Amino acid sequence: MMDLVYDLEGNYLYSSQEILSEDLPITIVAVLNQCYPEFDLDKKANQLDLGEVVRYEVQLNSQQQRLEVILDEEGNLLCESDA
Repeated sequence: MMDLVYDLEGNYLYSSQEILSEDLPITIVAVLNQCYPEFDLDKKANQLDLGEVVRYEVQLNSQQQRLEVILDEEGNLLCESDA
């Protein structure tokens, strides 16, 4: 499923597509495994297409915590928050 997001004036902002975590780029998975070894990936993630750049929004789960992280295409962590 793909969502298209527009501002109030009707200008396109970005699209969001749900993907399986197993379809994430290997770079993203490697960074997540290195930075969050005690967490498991949710079965699904979101790929955000912002025109010239792509972001990945991923849910991570441990026994005690649930996180949501956003990474760029190179695997740089852009945002982390409790989910």
